[in-house]
Amino acid sequence: MNTLPLEQFSAFVDSQPNVPFLHQPIDRKLKIFTWAEVDDAARRMAASLLQMGLSKGDRVAILSKNCAHWFISDLAIMMAGLVSVPIYPTAGRDTIKFVIEQSECKAIFVGKLDNVDEADAGIASDIKRITYPYPTVKGQHQWDDLIKSKPLQEINQAEPNDTFSLCYTSGSTGNPKGVVLSYGNVSSAASAFVKLMEVNSQDVSMSYLPLAHITERTLIEVLSYYSGNKIYFVESLDTFIDDVKVAQPTSFLSVPRLWNKFQIEILNNIPDKKLQILLKIPLIGKLVAKKIRKGLGLGNATMFGSGTAPISPSILQWYDRIGIPISEGWGMTETSGLACSNMPYDAALLGSIGKACECVEMKIGDNQEILIRGAAVFKEYYKRPDATAESFTDGWFHTGDMGAVTQDGVYQIIGRLKEQFKTG
Repeated sequence: MNTLPLEQFSAFVDSQPNVPFLHQPIDRKLKIFTWAEVDDAARRMAASLLQMGLSKGDRVAILSKNCAHWFISDLAIMMAGLVSVPIYPTAGRDTIKFVIEQSECKAIFVGKLDNVDEADAGIASDIKRITYPYPTVKGQHQWDDLIKSKPLQEINQAEPNDTFSLCYTSGSTGNPKGVVLSYGNVSSAASAFVKLMEVNSQDVSMSYLPLAHITERTLIEVLSYYSGNKIYFVESLDTFIDDVKVAQPTSFLSVPRLWNKFQIEILNNIPDKKLQILLKIPLIGKLVAKKIRKGLGLGNATMFGSGTAPISPSILQWYDRIGIPISEGWGMTETSGLACSNMPYDAALLGSIGKACECVEMKIGDNQEILIRGAAVFKEYYKRPDATAESFTDGWFHTGDMGAVTQDGVYQIIGRLKEQFKTG
């Protein structure tokens, strides 16, 4: 059985307490938190949460852009035996209100946001607000005050079936559904990803895609507790490339929209026709490709990924020629993030999503639908037994994605089934 996130985190706190872990740019200066400092802050915050009257199993929301405090809040919630409810920082007031009410949140961490008015309007007055030390909504409790508490000595010892987080996913219709993910779900996923990505404590990752999205949560945050690697954050979109250059990540995950944007920026500096000619010239081609990677801050990166939406094979081939081999992946909130991936990278499989990760099994069912089951697959939708029952057949989860599979187990997404709900 896999060890759970807090056990893994604590092991690195013991083995490398003074090693830098989280790197947060604030006003263009880098604030660095060591593993011991993150542990201490999380224990103090956990103690404060319990002193507020919260008890085991209570839900606590996190509404903020990515930052070091997001990680520390999540650890504090785990340490106190509570359940995290991430909310997208771009969510409107109606979504914020629905998620808080449906999940019965008792408190909320609020941090870096572009629109504080939506957050302010969506959070009811009876919800305890804990504000990060950034410009944000007004709250009754400030982060810097709460971490003055004495650290919690005895942290919660979770069981694999205990709820780790309620992650809300937007369905094609109606309100978002709360996906109940257990500690066993995320630990099986994170353990599989560490092996798949070959990440260790010498590696550097960036956390900039929304942590409310399960892929960022498991592949970046939870993974770091299993690999001991360093995490860097970005201060803003304007400083993004500069922040990547400071971090010098060894792996870099992104989404098709951003890969397209990076390509456009590169081609603004050098026309594609000229670039392709240069790339074909021995030695010069390698130097040009190296210069491009260095200009993006990706000179040290050896592993690249893309997910959340399909990406054109021609774009993947284009990046491959400049030494950025992007592994396409597929997954869902219900599968604890990544479930299938072209990793290790194989250029012959471009246009596919590769093979199933070891934490799941996949097969093609009726109507060419991809079905999935395994340790990383969730058990239920929160307070939605109807939706849960409709989503499973004999333990296999209906993904709603249509696919094809080769004899070697390589999957390709070929379409999407319309969600049809049973009426009888």
